Amino acid sequence: MEQVNFDPTKFIPNIETSKFDKYDAITPKGEKVEIKKYKSEDLYSWTMYSEPIFKVATKSALKTVINKFGNGDYDKSVERYNEFLNGVMEHIGEEILNRITKSNIGIQCEDKFIPQSELEYKWVVLKRWKGYNRLSIVFRIKNKKRYELRTKDIKHRTKSAS
Repeated sequence: MEQVNFDPTKFIPNIETSKFDKYDAITPKGEKVEIKKYKSEDLYSWTMYSEPIFKVATKSALKTVINKFGNGDYDKSVERYNEFLNGVMEHIGEEILNRITKSNIGIQCEDKFIPQSELEYKWVVLKRWKGYNRLSIVFRIKNKKRYELRTKDIKHRTKSAS
């Protein structure tokens, strides 16, 4: 942040050399899978996908942020930090979000696997600790009715095949 003089338009990750992999397991076929401690029914509304990309969460980080963003002024640091974070979200681009979310074949929940084709993602800014916002990714099942019908069809075909 400081290296780009707190200018979010200059905060541009190198797409070619940066790693955007997000997965917890690899199938026997070598496919990457994200694992979440959610039941699939919880994913019909927007749900946290990962830890925030940017966050202020400790007293030691707070001191650093106040000094770097506000030259020792708390209110100025909150304002400048949040402006930077909002600017990053605007300029970070869908390409980065797509690379992170396409780095695996889907999400294994507590009760079933959900393929990427059934999921959607977006960036959100969350209002948080001591006024410092957090940039995070949230996700959900795209279409509840279509997903439920598809799941019933798969169960029916599986029973018929046995």
